[in-house]
Amino acid sequence: MAYTKLYIHLILRTYRSIWSIDEDHEKEFYYYIYSYATQRQCKIFRINGMPDHVHIFASMPPTFAISDFVHDLKLACNSFMERNNNKFPDWCGWGKSFCAISYSIREKDQIINYIKNQKTHHESISTYTELETLIKENEIEYDPAFLDINTQ
Repeated sequence: MAYTKLYIHLILRTYRSIWSIDEDHEKEFYYYIYSYATQRQCKIFRINGMPDHVHIFASMPPTFAISDFVHDLKLACNSFMERNNNKFPDWCGWGKSFCAISYSIREKDQIINYIKNQKTHHESISTYTELETLIKENEIEYDPAFLDINTQ
């Protein structure tokens, strides 16, 4: 038996960062993500975002390959959005890439609050700057095309 606690902060961008997650219906979308993840033994601590991206902070089982989980989540979300096209008419899908950052229990509350305050946070910072800062702060090697909305 493995004894683990893996805290993962996922950031998923919409295709070309199009503002397609309607704020009037985002809670319904976030609940869908929550339900999807909890059915797969993930514990969700916070989901929030902006019309062009979503932050998910979760604890995941050690058997999960994060890339497989994100791939399957994106497919499931696409189906949800297609079924709810009247609420999300601008939805075009997800960007190709994603960002996943691991954190410790000591950082848990800080990350939860960071995600909780996305709307306020983005009054003064763009999605591009946010992603670039998170990537650099966590010393993640990346292709600069990840931040370019024209390649997503």
